[in-house]
Amino acid sequence: MCENSTTLYDLYALMEHKGPNVYSGHWFAYSKQPNGKQWYLQDDQKPTSIKFADEKLLKKQPMHLFYVQRKGTHSF
Repeated sequence: MCENSTTLYDLYALMEHKGPNVYSGHWFAYSKQPNGKQWYLQDDQKPTSIKFADEKLLKKQPMHLFYVQRKGTHSF
């Protein structure tokens, strides 16, 4: 085990709900390209490119966040 190693994670998707409750309303997701440069809104139609910064997306009060472990970092 490495004493100085750190495990890092990158946000790659989140889900948001708009409506009065989880049984009524609309679910949609934001996802990031694998290269980490572009976010997309996944709605009922086709994916739409969006120009939000990661920090702005986190302020949207998402219901679910999805992370991937960054390559080259260690888990304990």
